[in-house]
Amino acid sequence: MKIALVVFDTFEDYDLLARRLDKLNVSEVISGTSNGFEMLQEYVMTRSDVKISIAQKGTKKTQRVYNAIDAADYILIYTHKKGIKTKRSIEYAKKNNKKLDIYNHDCQTHSVPQTAIINP
Repeated sequence: MKIALVVFDTFEDYDLLARRLDKLNVSEVISGTSNGFEMLQEYVMTRSDVKISIAQKGTKKTQRVYNAIDAADYILIYTHKKGIKTKRSIEYAKKNNKKLDIYNHDCQTHSVPQTAIINP
């Protein structure tokens, strides 16, 4: 499965991300953020069968995320606040009938993530 990964700038929970990617049995991951791509580089060190890339930038701040969403079948989003970029990313994915897996993750307390899977 080809997925787009969208993570907020301070997300650092590699173990949580790796467990979710393993569960999804991904073959390709396109990162919509540079932070996500850095964690994917660590992920593929032990999973050589997974292809990773980072979406190309555009003129808008959210264009890289939109490019990742366009190229994927499934969208995995980690967020900790109701940020405008996250909101726009979710709206864009829904508008384009993408399957979403959204985790609300509080980095300060390392709480168990809450998930909402939205299927169009």
